[in-house]
Amino acid sequence: SSGINAEYGATGAPISLTYLYTGVIYYTTRNYVTEMRMEGEDKIVATKLSLFCRPYERTIDPNDIIVPVNVGMFESFEANGESYLIDENDITDRRLYECVTGLSVKQKEEGASG
Repeated sequence: SSGINAEYGATGAPISLTYLYTGVIYYTTRNYVTEMRMEGEDKIVATKLSLFCRPYERTIDPNDIIVPVNVGMFESFEANGESYLIDENDITDRRLYECVTGLSVKQKEEGASG
């Protein structure tokens, strides 16, 4: 009969849940790449967002990219011990697509049609 205020305190639950939800959202989206580009033949620059929505860049050598056989829900590839999540449909550079997926554009088109 006492309700939420008596059980959790006047402000305890909303503040705790705010931090909890923020942490959960960040944990599941921390691998998401907002921008990716190739600089030359041997450097890929990926931009991610920090917990406070500040962009930061990671430099990747294309030779360090590991594409898992079974891609996870929150991981497209791994490089230098860090996971990256990308939307393959947003990649317009053919060389970049081949580097991060391990497929050629021709293989992607054949897979979509067959």
